[in-house]
Amino acid sequence: MYKTKWDLDELYKDDKEFLIDYNLTRVRLANMNKDCFKDGVSLYNFLEEEDDILMVLEKIYNYASLSYDLDTSNNKALALKEKAVDLYQEYNKQVSFFTPKFLSLEKEVVDKFYKECSKLKKYKISLDRIYRYKEHTLNEENEELLSKISSVFDRSGKTYNVLTDCDISFGKITDTNNKRVELTDSNYQLFLQSNNQKVRKNAFLTLHRGYSKFANTISSLYYSQINELKVVSQLKNYPSILDMVVFGDELDKSVYQNLVKVVNERMDVIYSYFKIKKDYLNLSDFHIYDTYAPLINNSKFSYTFDEAVKLVLASLKPLGKSYLNTLEKGYKSGWVDVYPKKAKRSGAYSSGSYLTKPYMLLNFEGTYNDVSTLAHESGHSMHSYYTIKNNDYHYASYRIFVAEVASTVNELLFANYMLKNTDVKEEKLYILDKLMNLYKSTIYRQTMFAEFEELSYNLVENEIPLTNDLLSDKYYELNKKYFGNEVKLDKEIRYEWLRIPHFYYKFYVYKYATGLSCATYIVKNLDNLEFRDKYLEMLKVGDTKNPFDTLMVAGIDITKPEVIESAIDYFKEIQEEFKKLIN
Repeated sequence: MYKTKWDLDELYKDDKEFLIDYNLTRVRLANMNKDCFKDGVSLYNFLEEEDDILMVLEKIYNYASLSYDLDTSNNKALALKEKAVDLYQEYNKQVSFFTPKFLSLEKEVVDKFYKECSKLKKYKISLDRIYRYKEHTLNEENEELLSKISSVFDRSGKTYNVLTDCDISFGKITDTNNKRVELTDSNYQLFLQSNNQKVRKNAFLTLHRGYSKFANTISSLYYSQINELKVVSQLKNYPSILDMVVFGDELDKSVYQNLVKVVNERMDVIYSYFKIKKDYLNLSDFHIYDTYAPLINNSKFSYTFDEAVKLVLASLKPLGKSYLNTLEKGYKSGWVDVYPKKAKRSGAYSSGSYLTKPYMLLNFEGTYNDVSTLAHESGHSMHSYYTIKNNDYHYASYRIFVAEVASTVNELLFANYMLKNTDVKEEKLYILDKLMNLYKSTIYRQTMFAEFEELSYNLVENEIPLTNDLLSDKYYELNKKYFGNEVKLDKEIRYEWLRIPHFYYKFYVYKYATGLSCATYIVKNLDNLEFRDKYLEMLKVGDTKNPFDTLMVAGIDITKPEVIESAIDYFKEIQEEFKKLIN
């Protein structure tokens, strides 16, 4: 009934057809008319040609990338993917002149362009976004100099990755089967989720003691990273590092500050979660490494793909018939490559482009997590579907800040549906345990990370050097606040910050918490048909609005406490439901 494989012939019938578009695009890139600032018409023509090229370039990349992901041992597909990547690099090279030149124009000149060519107003939103940076842009000579040394500025994060991926080893620990196993960052989480407290403790201590040996080196790298951000923020006339990094999202600090304020006011909810865990695991000494132990072992229930599709569609009924009909047609027309096979890329994602349908990659083996992943990736694909259907190519994408909202809405709807429609106690407990862990990890843990990152920025901006002892002490104090009295804080937790790569992502982590909060708020209000219609309109906005205004289409004000509170209230509700079931 439902197709389980992609048909990439819909993009290109064969590699020859792919190469025709590839070669034509290379020629078009080489012949782009860069004399585009003489008047409004020439600017409009350049932007139109750029969009035409990019549409085909995305299709080229999708064909090569999807082909390779289906069989990562296929060297022909890898070669095509590398060609597509090279073509993107050529595109970036050909258009690199545009932003600096546009920012050098005076506002009167830009206004004159709009008068000369009314069709240019189609691009006004994106041109205005570029022009926002004018007050934060240096003169042409200094921008060129800064561009040349930008690769040096990025070295701290890259060096950190090399150090932690290649050079740090932790040795072996004894697993639950009494076998000696090499501990790595990759398998660490598996050991933390062991039912054996001794295994959890050994993994925790071994990993963090391993990182502590490199604490001075990593502290130096992190200090360099933030100093680089400080220098750039000062050169580019931003009040602070934090102001600079949120400016790129077209947001201000109030979004982050609201999150921290509400989470700090509601610490009792995370403390109550740890109390539930401590009592259920029956541990008199409840250590920080015990907080990762699952309350309920993996679900024993399994589903066929057809059953999974029916469950997902049933769970998404609150989104209305039109949404469901479109998604079901997608399942029937090959949106999803379902099953794992040798050399297929692991994991799951949603891809596609303006000229293609959405493509979802799964590695479906019939678990509850697999069905939940189908719901999640379907949320991404439907968001892309609505965005593409309702916008010109230029605005047919959406920002990272809102990217996880639609997918998480679907994931929560599926979990709620399963909770309401199963009478099996163990299955309900399993789902509740997963949900509680989601809210603990996303709302509280990511906010703690964000607080640590902001604290680090403030120290550097106040001319205080970041030493290992200072950073580790500050991180330990944050853990005391976030874990409360129910959890015994082993001193090694002070070194955990050393293993968090997100601290090199320029203040990214708070977006996880705001995304889940928005999704929870939406799910709680979908019974209101007027709200549901506004939410569906939000999915159509694409890149025509900034993230704040996009969310406001559905009436979601992310600067207000009620959005964050809705997530924390739900976290409390599922805790109460869990306690009721186990009692």
